[in-house]
Amino acid sequence: MEAAPSKKKSTSQNGFTLWHGMNFSTLLDFLKLKPAIHYTKYPRLASLFLICASNSFWSMIERIRHGKGVENTQLADPIFILGHWRSGTTLLHNLMTLDDRFCFPNMYQCLFPTHFLTTEKTLTYCTEWLLPDTRPMDNMEAGWDIPQEDEFAIINLSLISCYMLLAWQNGDRSSFERFITMKDATPAERKKWKETIVYFMKKITYLYKNKPVILKSPGHTPKVEILLELFPNAKFVYIYRNPYRCVTSSIHLREVLYPLNDFGKTNFDYIERDALDLYVETITTYEKDKALIPEGNLFEVRYEDFEQDPEIYIEQIYKQLNLGDSTPVMQKLEPMLPKLKGYKKNKFQMDPARKRFLYEKLKFAFDIYGYDPDLDPNIENQDISSPLETT
Repeated sequence: MEAAPSKKKSTSQNGFTLWHGMNFSTLLDFLKLKPAIHYTKYPRLASLFLICASNSFWSMIERIRHGKGVENTQLADPIFILGHWRSGTTLLHNLMTLDDRFCFPNMYQCLFPTHFLTTEKTLTYCTEWLLPDTRPMDNMEAGWDIPQEDEFAIINLSLISCYMLLAWQNGDRSSFERFITMKDATPAERKKWKETIVYFMKKITYLYKNKPVILKSPGHTPKVEILLELFPNAKFVYIYRNPYRCVTSSIHLREVLYPLNDFGKTNFDYIERDALDLYVETITTYEKDKALIPEGNLFEVRYEDFEQDPEIYIEQIYKQLNLGDSTPVMQKLEPMLPKLKGYKKNKFQMDPARKRFLYEKLKFAFDIYGYDPDLDPNIENQDISSPLETT
């Protein structure tokens, strides 16, 4: 008898977008910025009016129930996991948060930051079936309780995020590019961003009984300077990856997430240029600002090494950053190792001409991180005159 075919994992967001966590007033502020809206996205926009109004109601209830407790919460020195998008930050975050002595924000808390203290238990139970089994852009597990990046909370609370660029594919994107590093943001914007991340971290800390928070957001990688203004004794773990893989995977990320989260007619014309520009700005800013981190508070790891021996590097992270005994997390990690090492990654093929083009743009990163460019000697620089092409 033939075995029954395995059920294909769902990767659809089923209508959920990163914008569905806004309060109604934030939605109105968002619309005042005049994002491009295509008629095919009217149903998505209509759903926002309904859900954002509900968010406002529940956030009011939450402020009454928990406002004072959150306000009075004291934050312990946090741990920030840094790294460019698609460099392994999710894997690192998932493993470090195995330690029950720390806490982390999950997907529900990041998408609905204004009322998760009140609604999480009920609404996650009722809506779990709507979530995909894996993330749309890769094969990583998805679910309400999975660790998530706090950038989603920040954008829903403040609209101060480089993710605003998702809604401005056909408009003036320069208005939001300053949110990548926050160095050129106005004093008012910097103040609001700081207040937002502190508020969200206080809510997470309040929920989990004052445990230190481990946060992961690729968007924090070029924000070391402003993070240290808030948390001068914070610990940082930085993971980096082969630039070829990082950029091509980032392009794929855009191809998947743009149609699922935009409001205008999806525009793929500039995703390659944007991916390259963001990589350069993120890495160069981080490499410049990491000198601000106090000695002993930064651990850097190469993704390809971490993937092969995560248990070795987790132990090194705990030792170098003085995070305490690593035994509890190692005991949870050990039975996971066979599955982790058998994880199936997306496959990308790259022709020699494209590889040469990328190398010329990203040579500085190959030099910094010591990766072999693996170039075809028969293809010279002058042969690359056309824009980058997707595969």
